[in-house]
Parts: sequence; structure tokens; C-alpha cells
Amino acid sequence: VDYPWLMATINSLLSPDTSKSISFSRLAVGIAFATGRRQIEVLYQGRFKQVGEYELEFSGAAKKRGGADYEKTYNIYTIVPAGEVISAIALLKEQPEIMALSVLDEMPETKRNTAINQKMGKTMNTAAKRVWGDNERKFKDSRSVWARIVFEQHFTQDKRWAKVDEDVFWHEQLCHEDIETQKAYKQFKIQRMGEEAVTDQPTGRLEMIRALMDNPGIQARGSLLKITKWAIDVIEKDSGAKISQHRIIQEVGSGRAVIKDWLTLAEPALAADAIQNKEVEKPPKKAPEKKQAPRLAVKPRLKVLELRPGMFEVEVIIGNATHKYVIHSTSQNDALQHGWNQYIDENTADD
Repeated sequence: VDYPWLMATINSLLSPDTSKSISFSRLAVGIAFATGRRQIEVLYQGRFKQVGEYELEFSGAAKKRGGADYEKTYNIYTIVPAGEVISAIALLKEQPEIMALSVLDEMPETKRNTAINQKMGKTMNTAAKRVWGDNERKFKDSRSVWARIVFEQHFTQDKRWAKVDEDVFWHEQLCHEDIETQKAYKQFKIQRMGEEAVTDQPTGRLEMIRALMDNPGIQARGSLLKITKWAIDVIEKDSGAKISQHRIIQEVGSGRAVIKDWLTLAEPALAADAIQNKEVEKPPKKAPEKKQAPRLAVKPRLKVLELRPGMFEVEVIIGNATHKYVIHSTSQNDALQHGWNQYIDENTADD
């Protein structure tokens, strides 16, 4: 994992444009990268309090048999400033998809957590795949990356661990998982540790996009590799070149779904350069292009349930598969339309 790319990506995920609709799943992936917490801990049961510049007090660790452990607290490290993580967690809790989970509060905790994981699992994994640019990645991989980074940053530096071995470190930071489980968190190698996410050099943008060539997800998908090589060539010639979906379609010929994946990966580099090169003009705003619905072998059925005033759950039923979305809206018809649009967005096939 390339450290500068990862840090820039986390910063981008934790700082969405609040003037626009926020992707709760991308925000959750950012929090998971920053804290190493599991899906259920990020989305529902984790409790966090800042106790240091890069340290949080955490409770609500997931139990092996389900539920949360609030009796034990842990001081865990963050890989970005803890204050930024706390702000991102507060923003996540305000999102309608997370607020809607409160309807499950009265369920037995084991059944409740199973329901939440089943309900959110596909959405979280899809968001993680897009962030990584790798269809083999899952939400839980963020925990392994976080564990590796905090170990390398803190185990030999913090006096707290001076008289203990590394198993004690893993035991505390991973909330008492057994030793065999802890070994799984040593699978990632972190490259370029200690380098800044965004440098002050005018070639920072180019270097970050070049780093995408080392991303396994880019290497595994020829369509993403093609865009990356093209972008490197463009920026080598003009460091302030505008990279947009329209330009990629015209000059590379890629499909919109592939471009969306690539822009997600390249977003930190493109955004960083926009800040460093203030003379680069923003492209004029265009009306959003309508997405094409995926071709379906069977006719879809839509259902809507009002969870509470202004909040609906929309079900898109395709054959035996049911896709559920929580929509914040003022009417059932509007909620149905937004739910269908979200289904289209998530299920538009790559080229």
C-alpha cells in the first residue's frame, strides 16, 4: 500500500463537500481506515472520545458472539489527527442511512448486529472496492492496513510499549483478538512510510498519479491502467491540465463506470493540485448526465415503507434479489425515484 496515496485518500474521504449530498459509505470507509474499527463498530455501536492528538478512547468492541462490549475501553491510535476523525464520526451519525438504524434498537443485540451487517455489507464493500480500485478488496481490509501503520508508527516510539512485546500491542489495539487472528493483520506492506500525502513540489500531482501504477487494482484492470497511463502523459506535458470525465471519454474512449472508478482513486491527487495551482480555472458546471438503467432480464418491483416522517426505506426487487435503500425525502413518490436512481448508480456495469 502506497502511504502518500493512502493518507491523501483518507483525508479526502473524511472531508466531503457538505454543500452536496454525502456518501455515507465513503465516509464510513474513511473512518475505518483512520481507526481500524469493524463495520458494525463504525456504523452503529462504537463510542469514541478524543484523548490525544492521534489517540481515541474506544468502547463498543464487537463480541465474537455478537453485541458490544461497553465495559472495557481501549486507547487506540488514529493515522490522521483524532480531532478530524471525531468530526467525521459526528457527520456520519447525521446521515439518514445511519439514523435509520435506530429502528433496530429494540432487537436483541446479536440479531440486530446480524441484520445491520446483512443490510449494509454489500454497500460497504462496494464503496471499499471503488476506493481501492480493486474488486478483490473488502471493507474489512481497512483494519489490516490501519493495524500495520499504527504498529510501525507507535510500537517503537511510544514509551507505553517499551517493556512489552508486540503481541501485547496487537492485543490492545485490536481489542483482545486472539494471537492467530492478529497474524492476519501483518499481511500488508506499507511503502514510502513517512512521506507526506501531498508535497509542496509542483510535481506532487504527477507523482501521486504515477503511484497509482503500483496499485494492484489498477494493475489488474486494463481499463484503469489505460486511463492512468494517459493521465500521466497529459500531466507530464501540462501540470495544470484539466482531467474530466468528458475529456477521458473523448481521448481515451473509456466507459462512464470505469471513469468513475478511476476518478475516485485519483481524486486526492487532482484535488491537491487544484489547491496548489490556484490559477487553474474550474470547469464550468454542466447539467448532470442521466444514467442509463441496467438491462434487466425480469421486470423490477419497487416497494416503499415510511420509517418515520421524512425517512423511507425503498426496496428494489429484481427476481429473487432485494436491494434496500434508506431515503430522506418528503414524499413516497420522490423516495421511490431516489431509491431507483441509487440502484442504477450501484449496478451500472463496468465496460
